[in-house]
Amino acid sequence: MVRAAMEHLDGPEAGEDPLLEHILQQFRALHRRLDTVDRHAADLMFLLLSSQDLLLGKRRPFSDRSQAIIRAVVATEPFEGQCPCCQQAPVLDGAGQPLAGAEFDHFFHRGLNRPEHGW
Repeated sequence: MVRAAMEHLDGPEAGEDPLLEHILQQFRALHRRLDTVDRHAADLMFLLLSSQDLLLGKRRPFSDRSQAIIRAVVATEPFEGQCPCCQQAPVLDGAGQPLAGAEFDHFFHRGLNRPEHGW
């Protein structure tokens, strides 16, 4: 928002008005600091999630409903019972039940267990 305001500033040029030049310098410095805060916030979120993974070390299990939806999707086209990841290994039998050794897996993160987050 600050950047857009700086780009679309109406009025005298900054070089003509010392007060305007001072305000623009302050906004530029504020913008740089906010960018730094944003980067640090993203780093902290990553560290938080990583530490939770290390401490908890558990995958959130898929509910029975999520498993049923995933099985129904994998049983139809384009998967036809093949692994959605490699599309080569069979993971479902003719009745749509998981074969021995087949497991539900998390696509994005071990803590997300909705049907769209796994296969």
